[in-house]
Amino acid sequence: MNKHGSPEDLNRMMARMEADLARPDPQDGAIIDFPRGEAPLVQVGDIRGTAVAYTRHYGLVEIPERVGSRFEWFLGSQIKRIQKEGA
Repeated sequence: MNKHGSPEDLNRMMARMEADLARPDPQDGAIIDFPRGEAPLVQVGDIRGTAVAYTRHYGLVEIPERVGSRFEWFLGSQIKRIQKEGA
């Protein structure tokens, strides 16, 4: 049994770590992760993704791409929750 993650998991973890280090305001409080499976689908302008974490004023959104994902911080006021398709 393989107990190690896939290369995609490693790339995702590294992208998340880079985003955490590059957050816009490190003094904005602790980064709080959404519980696994409860992260809401969101939209920021034309970008759709999953909100994975937040601070007092910012949200971290995972944006799926053709190869892997990228993570980007947005002001909370820019982030809108959306419904899952078919829900």
